[in-house]
Amino acid sequence: MYPEGTISLGTFSKILTPGFRVGWICAPKQIIDKILIAKQASDLHSNLLSQIVLDEYLNLYDLDLQIVKTRSSYRIKKECMEASLRRSMSGFAEWVSPQGGMFFWLKLKGFISSRELFESAIANNVAFVPGIPFYTHDPETDTMRINFSHSSLEAIETGIVRLSESNRKISKIQV
Repeated sequence: MYPEGTISLGTFSKILTPGFRVGWICAPKQIIDKILIAKQASDLHSNLLSQIVLDEYLNLYDLDLQIVKTRSSYRIKKECMEASLRRSMSGFAEWVSPQGGMFFWLKLKGFISSRELFESAIANNVAFVPGIPFYTHDPETDTMRINFSHSSLEAIETGIVRLSESNRKISKIQV
C-alpha cells in the first residue's frame, strides 16, 4: 500500500541455524543507500564467510523444504515443552502457548523473582533468560523466557523438571 516507504527485513538465523547472523532487507533504493551508510558507520563489515556459505546453501538446497523441516521440529519440541510445563510448572507459572518462534514466555506466581529463580536453576544445572532485560522500562521481575528449539525432547523434559525443583526450593507456593 506504500511501496516507496515500506521496508521488509528478516534473518536466516531462525530458519537455517541459530547464531547464523545473516539477514536480508528489501526496501526502495534511496532507503537502502541510507541504511548502507548507517551500517558502515556502525560495524564496518558484514560477515563475508557466512554470506558465502549462505549463497552456496541457497544455490544447492531448497530453503522452503528446510523451513518445513524446521517448523515440524519446533512444533514437536514446543508440544513436548508445553506438556512438561503443564506437568511440572502449572502451580508455579502461567504462559500462553506460542503460535510461532522458539520460546515460551512465563509469568511466575507467588512473587518469585526470575533473577532469584535463575540463581537456583543454575545451581540445579538448568538455565533460562530472566524477563527483565526485555522491558524498556518498569520491568516485570517475575517473567522469564525459555527456549525449546535447541534441546532434545529428553533434555526439555529434564530441564523443566529441574526448573520446577528449583522453583520449589525458593517458592512461597506449596504445590
